[in-house]
Amino acid sequence: MKLIKTNNKLFYKTFFSFLLFFLLFLFSFLLNYYIISPKHKILIFIILKTISLTLSVFAFISFSFYFSNIFKSKIVKNITVSVFSFILLFSILEIFYTYYTPSTNVFTDLSNKIWQKKYWNPINSLGYRDVEPVENGGKKNILITGDSFVAGHGVRYEDVFSSVLKKELSQEYNVFNLGVCGSHTEREYDSLLTYPIKPDIIILGYYHNDIESAMIKHNIQPKISNPKDKLSSFSKFLIDNSLFLNFIFSIKAKSQISAEFMESEQNDILLYLNEDIWNTQKQSLKKFKEYSNENNVRLIIVFIPGLGEGIAFTNVIAGKKIEDFCREENIEFINIYQHIKNLPASKRIANKFDQHPSPEVHKIIAKELLMQL
Repeated sequence: MKLIKTNNKLFYKTFFSFLLFFLLFLFSFLLNYYIISPKHKILIFIILKTISLTLSVFAFISFSFYFSNIFKSKIVKNITVSVFSFILLFSILEIFYTYYTPSTNVFTDLSNKIWQKKYWNPINSLGYRDVEPVENGGKKNILITGDSFVAGHGVRYEDVFSSVLKKELSQEYNVFNLGVCGSHTEREYDSLLTYPIKPDIIILGYYHNDIESAMIKHNIQPKISNPKDKLSSFSKFLIDNSLFLNFIFSIKAKSQISAEFMESEQNDILLYLNEDIWNTQKQSLKKFKEYSNENNVRLIIVFIPGLGEGIAFTNVIAGKKIEDFCREENIEFINIYQHIKNLPASKRIANKFDQHPSPEVHKIIAKELLMQL
């Protein structure tokens, strides 16, 4: 009778320790849903994630101990040790990628979402990564519009070239950042029109994928497959909810997507050679010129080339087109390529997973604009 009671106690301890492990482990996964919510602080997420994973490991240690006492077989013990080693390694990696969260080129990556929760601030009431737009009547207004290169993805707010300009020109100018990740020329023009403050100077940050404006009008997009579509539902669940697996998969998927992009004849670099597409894109750019003429506003276009190994290629294909356009339309033009081409690729980009401009490149952009202004 005593032996039965002892075995029952051991069984209950085994069951509850496993249940505790399972719930804590599941909770650590479910926590990832809070990354995208602006209501929750990133520090709370990191603390809860670390605690839940650490406690889940200790809970599994308890389960392994009780389970091994019920089944004293060496095979069972070896299996238990193997499973524990896997869970321990997985938990360590998951905790590591809770803290190691570099920005990436893919905005939906969990690592990128955590990076944005840490560093994507301030965000004003209009949704721009900038302070609230307040006009100082005694100063001229500089409006800088563009995509993620202008918004400063991959770098801290104080390192963005608009922030550098704001600091250097504070006596004479109000500087406002209208950069939006994923934007293109038409959207950038709409941002300009809807902004509550009228400009004295417009700076358009131009990157080669801004030609997406014309691509949309011609219903053209590069043929790129999504690697996630080939996964099973269970694999998708793991990748969508594990920081470690999401990071590894995203980096591999990015390489595949980049290769398919470059092989596609409809990618946004080669389409600069398509006269129909380029003529449509020029019409979008001419809207900025017309606005500046009608409102007596100074317009400067800044071309930023691809910052990876293809920097010269994007400059020859897209940069030359933009430069010729600006010359034809008598628009002030700055090509950053000439000033950054000799920098090592690692110094040009935010990090090895993110091809956006580094703080050093932002400083160079700000320096060239200061000279122009």
